[in-house]
Amino acid sequence: MKRSYQTVTELTLAIKKQYIFQLSNDETVIFFMNEKQLYHYVANHQELYTKAMKQLYATKNYEQLEKILCLMNCFFHHQDYISVKKDLLSKLLHYPLTLQHYCIIRHLIDFENIPLSKIVETLYHYGMSQEECAKVCLLEDNESLACDYLKQLDCCQNENILRLLCSLSLYEYLSLMSDYRRKEKNYQLMVQ
Repeated sequence: MKRSYQTVTELTLAIKKQYIFQLSNDETVIFFMNEKQLYHYVANHQELYTKAMKQLYATKNYEQLEKILCLMNCFFHHQDYISVKKDLLSKLLHYPLTLQHYCIIRHLIDFENIPLSKIVETLYHYGMSQEECAKVCLLEDNESLACDYLKQLDCCQNENILRLLCSLSLYEYLSLMSDYRRKEKNYQLMVQ
């Protein structure tokens, strides 16, 4: 199940300790009582970055890749890692973009400082369909923006998206259905 950026990035101390323990195999990590100790440990053990990069490149699926990127973003901020993220982003933008790709891309960019509307607009520019853009907006709890992308379609054939929109915002759903009915009437008038 996909989760919003805010939900995915809310990592507990236990999850962070488990990740660093997995990289280091150092049992002292388990006994750290706060994040400051954990960050200090990572700063003093540069070899953890190399191990994290090996783990990143060995990843075989999108969910695992997202989890690793999220954890790496907590601990690594130097230029090498930023370059790797830019390279990975560049490669992803050459694929037909889907919601799965977005879930990775959001960890490769400065998500918190870029408005969602700008991110989705950029993804649309790179070839993401209106329907996929709407899915991204719904994932990030922005029903109004999702509705804007769905209104660009003559009609949305994906019942799951429509049901989700209806459950999240009845107002936006009704607005969308009204827009589709208006388009259908205009089309019928043009055909006659």
